[in-house]
Amino acid sequence: MDISDTIYDHVTSKLSHLEKFIQSKENQEILAEVELGLRSLHHKKGDVYRAEINLTVDGELSRSVSKKSDLLEAIDDSCSNIERQLRRSKRKKGSLMRRGARQAKELLMNWRK
Repeated sequence: MDISDTIYDHVTSKLSHLEKFIQSKENQEILAEVELGLRSLHHKKGDVYRAEINLTVDGELSRSVSKKSDLLEAIDDSCSNIERQLRRSKRKKGSLMRRGARQAKELLMNWRK
């Protein structure tokens, strides 16, 4: 399947929107793999288009596959699923940091007594 410039620009803008959910570090490895296409050549109606996005940030994989009747809808759906996964991961890391800090504080408070 040939990808036009408008579809390429749409995918690029959607993926660049995800940058704000990735904490930037020095020497951080980020790999985004996008696969777009038709499910098969003989289908004409229904969920014909497929968009798959694999985003690897420092070894942590976020993956989304979407099948829709329009290619742009499939891309949007996959990007929103990746965004949801990145938000959840960021929130989970933050709560782990707070929990660890709370335990360290309790340990220091008990050590003083």
